[in-house]
Amino acid sequence: MKLKHLFLASLVVCAFASCSDDSSNGIDIPDENYQMIETNVSLTATALDGIKTKADATTDEGSGNERFIHELTAYLFYVDNGGNEDNYKFAAMKTVSAMGKTSVTTVEDIVVKVKATKAGELSDTQLKAVFFANTKLGNTPEKLGDLTSALLPGDKPVAFSAVNAGTAYVPMFSQIITIGGGANKLLAGTDYDNWVKASTTPTIAYTKNAAEGQGHTIVIPDNSGAWTEGSTTYDPATIPDTDRISVTRHVARVQLEGLDCNFTQNYADAIFTLTGVYVANVSTKSMFYGSSSTGYSLEVAGTDPAAVFVHGCPYIRDDYFLVNGNTDGQFAKTYQAIDLNMTNNDHSRNMTSGAIDYNGSAWKKFKDATISSSTYTDEMAQFYVYEYDGEKHEMTKDKEGDNPSGNIQTMLILKGNWTNNGVTKENRYYRIPISDGSSVGVQRNNIYKVYATITGEGSPDPDTSELNACISFSVKVEPWTVINQYEEDVN
Repeated sequence: MKLKHLFLASLVVCAFASCSDDSSNGIDIPDENYQMIETNVSLTATALDGIKTKADATTDEGSGNERFIHELTAYLFYVDNGGNEDNYKFAAMKTVSAMGKTSVTTVEDIVVKVKATKAGELSDTQLKAVFFANTKLGNTPEKLGDLTSALLPGDKPVAFSAVNAGTAYVPMFSQIITIGGGANKLLAGTDYDNWVKASTTPTIAYTKNAAEGQGHTIVIPDNSGAWTEGSTTYDPATIPDTDRISVTRHVARVQLEGLDCNFTQNYADAIFTLTGVYVANVSTKSMFYGSSSTGYSLEVAGTDPAAVFVHGCPYIRDDYFLVNGNTDGQFAKTYQAIDLNMTNNDHSRNMTSGAIDYNGSAWKKFKDATISSSTYTDEMAQFYVYEYDGEKHEMTKDKEGDNPSGNIQTMLILKGNWTNNGVTKENRYYRIPISDGSSVGVQRNNIYKVYATITGEGSPDPDTSELNACISFSVKVEPWTVINQYEEDVN
């Protein structure tokens, strides 16, 4: 059989036009004249400057490790215009791994068969393509629905410490796109390559075949229909962002950005000593693929048997803020000798016209491991969590018959010792539900930066609520593109 190459410039979301199956210029060609010709599908990718998110604005890219593509996998499926998309049959896949410290930029020569009568002909075959970075399915899918209904491999989110150390990598995925058809059909034959340019109105650059990673000479048809070399090249190493397909992280990052105190009246001489920071009610499961048009599309529902939860803090059931789950040290950060007291603190310096000033001089700030220029001494508590809707799933009663409190919410929990009037209460807890201000929940590819102000003595365990718990907080949400702020006082 004859071969052809299809190259995909990878990593800027776009939708490709589908169209009718008609490549014969009005002349009926018997089906027996068509062949399923083997075709090499290739992708060019870079996550270092190609990651985009749900909005278009200034990005907070995070560390290079968070953007590193150690492994890039492409899945291709045949489009059946008369069938359900979930039933589109598997066509091909290929995985490429990074060499050393260089992020994967190219996946080339994925063998797939397309419909054509000869090499040099434009094929009507359409494919659905989707890309995954640093993750893949354990088995080859038979149809597209096997991929979209699958769970992300693993039993919990990747550990922030492991990614920061370069021993693990953040999983990412693209949206499903359509390749071929209409004015952008695929050019058959091993002598040519097809570069699918992922833009608002996608086009294909037809080129002469060349060695992997090299510039490819553009080819154009002459009057006889033959393809001849032009004077320009298409180089996978220098393609613009508009030719890329974006990938989105499966996880969100939650972190304690700043800590403050505002002790008044009977608490005016109090001291709070931070000893730990945790995340709780963290889902251990995520969908493998999620549509960008559906909110919380990666969430594995709270009623799903696979959707177990994990906590960094000790699991204690009292007032039912913590859902049943295990304790895992990956979701905990311990501290020593971080004291806050009003003798050396002026909370008003963190306020401007009654609003939180994130640049205020009274914040206790922490060293962000993802920012090389961060100069603070104490390490920041930073965690990866899976997407979860905190307003959707109610707590359920247990055998003791106690009544749970509201919905399952992913939370940041502070732990410390409280001293007032010479009396010290150890192991006091302060819960902060993660929210963007409009709804409680964590969504993929977001950074949730928590600024907490201690105003009271906290609760005796992470699942108890007391009237004098007293913490106010603000969550600054940065989805690598835009910043929203959310402030709330919690008793």
